Amino acid sequence: MKRTVVIVFSFLFIFVFLSTSSYASPLTVSPRAKAYQMFLLGTILEADGDIKTALQLYNQVLELDPKASPEVYYRIANIYIVLGKSESAEKILKKVIQKFPDELGAYLWLLRLLLQEGKLEEADSYYESLLKKAIELSPDKGKELCKYLGEYYLKKGEHQKAMKYLKEAISSETEDPRPYFLLGALYYQKGDIQTGISYMKKAIQKNPDYDLALNFLGYAYIELGKDLDKAEKLLKRAIEINPNEPAYLDSLGWLYVKKGDLNKAEQYLKQAAIKEDPEIYYHLGILYMKKGQNDKAKSYLGLALAWAEDGSKIKERILEALKEIEAGSSTKEGKEKAKTSKTRMENVPSH
Repeated sequence: MKRTVVIVFSFLFIFVFLSTSSYASPLTVSPRAKAYQMFLLGTILEADGDIKTALQLYNQVLELDPKASPEVYYRIANIYIVLGKSESAEKILKKVIQKFPDELGAYLWLLRLLLQEGKLEEADSYYESLLKKAIELSPDKGKELCKYLGEYYLKKGEHQKAMKYLKEAISSETEDPRPYFLLGALYYQKGDIQTGISYMKKAIQKNPDYDLALNFLGYAYIELGKDLDKAEKLLKRAIEINPNEPAYLDSLGWLYVKKGDLNKAEQYLKQAAIKEDPEIYYHLGILYMKKGQNDKAKSYLGLALAWAEDGSKIKERILEALKEIEAGSSTKEGKEKAKTSKTRMENVPSH
């Protein structure tokens, strides 16, 4: 009943509007006036929850009025997103950009949609052009948008460009910890450890609960063999925030391997091993080597080797560990043979 009253009132309002509007004369109603009528009714139905009928009306608006406002396109895109039709929303937003090249909102909305859909992974040049145009159109938000361009170049492996745009992003004094985190990871991987750690600390300052940075910094301390107590606090906090993340469980397990607490290490590394990852399997292999369980160690190192990429540092470490086991086995076997030989010699009757 309520919905019927709303719709009847809507038609009355539109009729009064059209009778006084410059859109129409008493005898004729122009296509543009009809489009406006449908748009108004669509907004009322959308607010009332009838988004499918609203969508039909908005699409009719575009057919009747080729110069319709971007607002109509945005409403259509929003309904498609609500209905789970991201591809359709993407097409509508691309139409806005085509018709209104300086419509910043369309660029920002499409960028957000592409990010949510994981389209950044495709390293699509269209994404790059969208970002550059958005930055150009938005002097106030441009620097903040640079973080997306930095991430885009990072995915493409263009590290110098990535650094340039990520630094632009943080020059806007953004509160977003991600550009600091990405810069920290870049510098660390390039061998500038202290600069990498410095940026990682800034990411945590921006957001003390940023689990990616907490884990990265904790693991960096482990690899450097220093501040292991600090590392433990950082990693435990990361696990509190995201308790089921295998990477964080692995980091804490590896810390306990370094500290010599092998039972705790085994507990965390086994939980982490639900993820098929060469580093996790390598850590388990080292754990069992330290426990003297070489068969188990070789089993996990073999798994690690199967998953490791050719030429990677982790593959080198795995091969070194396997050689160490083999060398240890050879030495042990040699000692056993020597011991057996000595026993036999002692038992030979003297003349």
